[in-house]
Amino acid sequence: MLPCLGLAQEYGLPTLTVVFDNHSYVAMEAALLRFFPEGSAARTGVHYGGPIAPETDYAGLARLYGGFGARVERPEQLRPAVEQAIAEVRGGRLAIVQLVVAADFNRGG
Repeated sequence: MLPCLGLAQEYGLPTLTVVFDNHSYVAMEAALLRFFPEGSAARTGVHYGGPIAPETDYAGLARLYGGFGARVERPEQLRPAVEQAIAEVRGGRLAIVQLVVAADFNRGG
């Protein structure tokens, strides 16, 4: 992700990225279980590389690269954040909207 943000900053590429932040990397967990169904992760429930901690400030990354970043934690924050992000992109800046969702978001919970 960082090289992409650097490219956008260097060449003035206005991009909008929405990060659904559930503090985990479910694809990593699913791959472990798919490729190693009887492995350590399946036996112990410990999925190294799955949980993301400490918390990542994805919105802050946008600001580091000269863009706009917004962290959304409540539903009423979503519309203003997306509207501002779209305005920033139309103005030529990159934007990241970090949408914090429940930890079980990708699991259908």
